[in-house]
Amino acid sequence: GICTDSLGHIFVADSINGRVDMFTSRGEFPIVFGGGGTSRGKLGSSSGVAVSADNEIFVAEWSNQRVQVFNMNGDSLRLFKTVVPGEDGRAMYPTGLDIDKDGRIWVVGKKFFAGRAILMFKPNGSFAGSFGKQEGAQLQYATTDKDGNILVTDISRSRVHVYDHNGQYSFSFDTVRGTSRGKLGVASGVAVSADNEIFVAEWNNQRVQV
Repeated sequence: GICTDSLGHIFVADSINGRVDMFTSRGEFPIVFGGGGTSRGKLGSSSGVAVSADNEIFVAEWSNQRVQVFNMNGDSLRLFKTVVPGEDGRAMYPTGLDIDKDGRIWVVGKKFFAGRAILMFKPNGSFAGSFGKQEGAQLQYATTDKDGNILVTDISRSRVHVYDHNGQYSFSFDTVRGTSRGKLGVASGVAVSADNEIFVAEWNNQRVQV
């Protein structure tokens, strides 16, 4: 996962090394934090990263089944498990996350016991809702736009699903997998510009389509 903050810093979640790398807008490399592990301050398969309006850094940890929050110095502030209520306390394996205009954290992940889903949390880590249980979907990464809509990539069906700010399904970019313009390969990443242009990273086509 990758994201930016209001100052132009670039944050990259390094899942192999279990860390987050922070770069300046000039590409300088001032801070690395995390490191593989399960204790507080360590990161397990850091798969997604997002920065809040308060400059708190939220990191999704696949193998630790949690989200951990850091300050700009790389100090751990708090963490919370991606537990799915009503599922006997079983936790989701998070693959990506983003923060909407109201400060809510939307976490995309895999539940081996019931497919993939999206969970919503408040900034303090308390659970606020879940959605996105589409049959056969493999939801991978999420982003939000300036209106609060949530866009999620579905790598199994080469689609981008769109939900409103309440988590209600709106529509999908429903395409047949392909290489021509307008078709999507493995839709692995998604971002929305200030002009509401949607950028989709296609893993197997080795390109970004707008």
